[in-house]
Amino acid sequence: MKKQNPAIRRLALAVLYLAVFAAAVMYLRVTISVPAEGDDKLTLNGWLYDMSRMSFWQYAAQDLQARLRFFLLKEARFFPFHYPNAVALLFYRTLASYRLYIIAVTGAAALLVSRVAARLSRSNAVALGAFGLALAAAPIFNEGMYSYYAVPQRTLFWAAASWLCLFRLYDTRRRAWGVVAAVLAFISCGTYETGYVYALLALLLWVVYTRSVRGGLHAAAPVLGGMAVAFCFHFASGRNGGTGNELSLDIPNVARVTVQQMAASIPFLGPWLQGQDCGAISKGDMLWPFVLGLLAVAALLFAAPREKVSGKALGGLALLGLGLWGAPAALLALSARYQQPEAITWKWGYIPAAASSIGLGLLLAAGVESCIRCGLIQSNTGYEALFEASGIRAEITDGALHVQAASVPQELFPAEKLREAVWQTAELDRCTLLKSSPIRGGYVFWQEDISELQDALDHLRLVQEELRDTGDILKEENAQKARRL
Repeated sequence: MKKQNPAIRRLALAVLYLAVFAAAVMYLRVTISVPAEGDDKLTLNGWLYDMSRMSFWQYAAQDLQARLRFFLLKEARFFPFHYPNAVALLFYRTLASYRLYIIAVTGAAALLVSRVAARLSRSNAVALGAFGLALAAAPIFNEGMYSYYAVPQRTLFWAAASWLCLFRLYDTRRRAWGVVAAVLAFISCGTYETGYVYALLALLLWVVYTRSVRGGLHAAAPVLGGMAVAFCFHFASGRNGGTGNELSLDIPNVARVTVQQMAASIPFLGPWLQGQDCGAISKGDMLWPFVLGLLAVAALLFAAPREKVSGKALGGLALLGLGLWGAPAALLALSARYQQPEAITWKWGYIPAAASSIGLGLLLAAGVESCIRCGLIQSNTGYEALFEASGIRAEITDGALHVQAASVPQELFPAEKLREAVWQTAELDRCTLLKSSPIRGGYVFWQEDISELQDALDHLRLVQEELRDTGDILKEENAQKARRL
């Protein structure tokens, strides 16, 4: 069958990604109606006040000085990229633009994670399905989806970008990609502590990908290097008063907080446990996550099986999704601050849940595709086996009559008969005809057994000959009778 132009395929994939993101924006726009409150309100008002009394360049210079304080070890925590820069603040002029900025960053992080999934599985359909499920599973009631300037999502965005650079380094062996990966990992770790977790996940990812601890260390070295530099700054900054997040190895509390924080990534679980009314979310708003789910399931049911993702790849995607979902939660659980009874509960979690839901979406996509592979969910697969077991000798060819599928691969129809059958029914032998029909991209050929028809014709010929002989005999008898008379 004629192969589709790669440029057209990429364009179609981009259109599908945009369609999924458009549905996600229609769903996540419900966060726009949430009023700014708490630290978020104070911080936003402070920034907007400064920008109103300064020119953009004055504020940019002030912002740069504030970030230099982190590198000069004058802050307790090394977060030079934690707060939005002067350019990002241009989007914060209104509450609606601020929330749309968070939605855009969430979508960008989910996009890059899906491209990592595409590289690991060699399936754009699985990646698209994971992208849709990640946005459909966005925990809109979690603070990270409407406040704190998308810190966890930006951390994951920079981390996923560094992973993609590692793949480019692995393919091209160009060191420039390694440098970019190291810088992006440094930015990720300098945005939020979960960046360190993502760097360690990159190491595990490459150990599995290369099937070697040594190979994984070598491939992930740029990201580990960027993380190490950020950690040195973080450790040195902590000597100026500490971070306030003391390490605690209280195993029962670690396990409890980990599970509770992971549960915070499940949409609508918190309001359901609290018995809260969803408020501004109408039935029309709830249509959009349903649309997202339909788009994701369509990609997983109808497109992904045709790309034949291996079981190992699906297992790797599931582990990656579980890591993105659970590792940030485990990091929070190791802090004595978040082990306090009211810090993280079954009813609410901390802001990293907004990014962890992307891992949950990837895990769900891998799970759905695994169910399809093992037959628990029926899909458009197994056609080749059905074709071979159908008992009908047939072939499917492209426009140039090159065989693409055959029910009996060991016995193909003669090429000259195929060319003849394109225009008219061809005769393979006395009892077999070869017929064809055009289909999209080629032709389908099948043989038709006419042995019963031939037997009937033979019988008719025999009867005809018998009748002819009987007629000759009757003629001769009549002639003899006439001569006697």
